[in-house]
Amino acid sequence: MDNQAIEKLIEHYQNKYGPLITLQQAADIRGHQLQTVYDHSSQGRFDAFKRRGRPVLLELDAYIRHLFGDSDEA
Repeated sequence: MDNQAIEKLIEHYQNKYGPLITLQQAADIRGHQLQTVYDHSSQGRFDAFKRRGRPVLLELDAYIRHLFGDSDEA
């Protein structure tokens, strides 16, 4: 996916969720089960954590870049 398309996705989801997302929202974005996102995060497959704790929050832009191939942020 090209950078312009990624930026449009980020804008779309920031309008929907804001700059930080929960793991459930991350699962919804990707179409995964929540457990899959927990597994991927615990295995270190993406580094988008803004805050660990309750709730765990991810930086939306870093997560989207990870999903859709912008290797600078993955």
